[in-house]
Amino acid sequence: MRVPSDQPNILAALSVAGPEDRIEIAPGIYDETDMLRITTPLTLSASGGPVTIRVPSDKEAAIEVASGVTGVVFDGLRLERLG
Repeated sequence: MRVPSDQPNILAALSVAGPEDRIEIAPGIYDETDMLRITTPLTLSASGGPVTIRVPSDKEAAIEVASGVTGVVFDGLRLERLG
């Protein structure tokens, strides 16, 4: 699955991702509206250049991996807080 060609943003891609999916993110800066919640093993990967993911500064963390979920891979991503 590719962001933004298949899904408009990373949150949308995560909402439809299944176990072992690979989400390839085009280069750019992505301002998400919430922290990224990961509930299944998957790969989030920068595809072809730098990717920066920004989440609101009032969120507890940029990414939350659900308890018991293993096998999550992050490749080439930069995380920041907005504000």
